[in-house]
Amino acid sequence: MKNIILISALFFLFANTYSQTKETELRFLKNKFENGEITITEYKEMGQKWEELMKIYNGYPKFPYDPETNSINYIFTKEYPNLTKNIIYNRIKEWAAISFGNINSVLHYENYENGKIIIKGFFDILTLQDYKGIWGKEKSKISKIIVSNTYIFTLNESKIKIQFTNTKFNFKYSGYYTNNNYFPSYTITEALSWIYPITNSEVINWKLRLSILNQTTIKTNKTIQDINNYIENYKNDYSF
Repeated sequence: MKNIILISALFFLFANTYSQTKETELRFLKNKFENGEITITEYKEMGQKWEELMKIYNGYPKFPYDPETNSINYIFTKEYPNLTKNIIYNRIKEWAAISFGNINSVLHYENYENGKIIIKGFFDILTLQDYKGIWGKEKSKISKIIVSNTYIFTLNESKIKIQFTNTKFNFKYSGYYTNNNYFPSYTITEALSWIYPITNSEVINWKLRLSILNQTTIKTNKTIQDINNYIENYKNDYSF
């Protein structure tokens, strides 16, 4: 069974059946209670918090995550009947050069005969994050996270298939002073296994994880739409 999300009139996102769901998250919470890891009061409070977050994010994020391989599998397909394979191939490389600056830094493989281009790309997302202030009061802030992906482009004449996989989340922390000592900035890279199950983390971290999944899906769809628009805009580029 496959889920289909409409991106535009002719552009679709195909993803495998989602294996991580709201129900599996709630079962995880129930198991923690039954195993004596949390009290009945904590169990009820966590359940209430979870329902509040589900309302904020309009339900559980439909993120194509496969727990067996700890990976995602976004696949997009489109046909451009009025464009040749050569034009589509070059437009993909042009889009990458515009999006990432130096194409050689992100281009990892290309083979025109086989119709393959593999790019290690990335984009930024802004996420909501709860944290405790200096007096223990819960607050929220906006955090920027760099999401890195492997983009696999496959061309078959005028048809294109784009696969997003190997997603990782890069958290950059600013340098800071403490006791007159300076600790420089650093980056932590987390894979999808860090996010799931969401209810396995502290409650204060749930919003961040849900926000990451929500914003990654939105930005992934936008990236695909940008690629599509750039390919389709070929004739307009040369109509002068």
